[in-house]
Amino acid sequence: MKPNLFKFATSELSQDAFILWLLEWANPKCATEDKALHETAQEFIRLLLENTDLEIHSVDCKKQEHHIDVFAIVNEEYALIIEDKTNTSEHGNQLKRYSEWVKGKEQYSELDLHCIYYKTGNESYAKLKRLEENYTKEYPEENFSIITREDVLSVLKQSTTTNAIFCDYVEHLQKIQDLTDSYLSLPIKKWSWEAWQGFYMALEKELQTGDWGYVANPSGGFLGFWWHWNSIASNTDVDIYLQLEEKKLCVKSYQKGGVEKGYVYSSQLIELAKEKNISLVKPDRLRKGTTMTLAVHTLPDTANLPDIVQLLREIENFLDEASQYL
Repeated sequence: MKPNLFKFATSELSQDAFILWLLEWANPKCATEDKALHETAQEFIRLLLENTDLEIHSVDCKKQEHHIDVFAIVNEEYALIIEDKTNTSEHGNQLKRYSEWVKGKEQYSELDLHCIYYKTGNESYAKLKRLEENYTKEYPEENFSIITREDVLSVLKQSTTTNAIFCDYVEHLQKIQDLTDSYLSLPIKKWSWEAWQGFYMALEKELQTGDWGYVANPSGGFLGFWWHWNSIASNTDVDIYLQLEEKKLCVKSYQKGGVEKGYVYSSQLIELAKEKNISLVKPDRLRKGTTMTLAVHTLPDTANLPDIVQLLREIENFLDEASQYL
């Protein structure tokens, strides 16, 4: 198997360089060098600008201008600001700061500004939705879009170019996609980090709620998925909610300052679960704190997405009822 450049060039700076390189290929003067790559680069820009009919006459790429990951002027009409992320998330209002800087520069002030969050790693739909809502709320008149790995592959995989750098990038993205989708074909015990991410993304769509991400702890951390919050009847300052810690489904409690009656809630919850024939058991240890694990259920290795969704729906309904008795 031939070495892939992007096995080693894994940083966001490396991806910045690839995007700028591909944008340059959209210039008409590049058509004679590699027509297929040139045409793909033009389709890539149409994807970024959400304009399938755009004729591209010029692309002027700016490298790390004002620390912007990717900044390019298309047709002397459009200003493209791309915040490029692999496995990290947007932070520090980067796109907002870049947008303000571009609008404040006289030479760019009349251009049609397009801000793009370009993400090739996996990220929860909830976080992406919050990012879009926060940006469009503050700048409702501006163009903002999120470009995911699937979006990029839908364009790049159509290309017939044999350019080695280009092919390596497509192969690299496809490998991430295949790992992400592997939860569909592998038993749970063989799921990789990316497979759990793919499963959580599918679960978000199925449940139409929830969020997920890395949760640090002294044991090395895990990928968690949390959702379905309820206040308990006896103390509305205490919430109970569900959290998947990969194979372990947990019923959790939350109370600012610490959960005082967590041991009591746990016992009551287990008894109610027995009455309802719900398979929940006490955790190995009850650790008192702001959050506590009250009960757990371990997913079987043979479970698939429909089976897990059915189980989660049953436990959601049980939790709705149980919260009235705690």
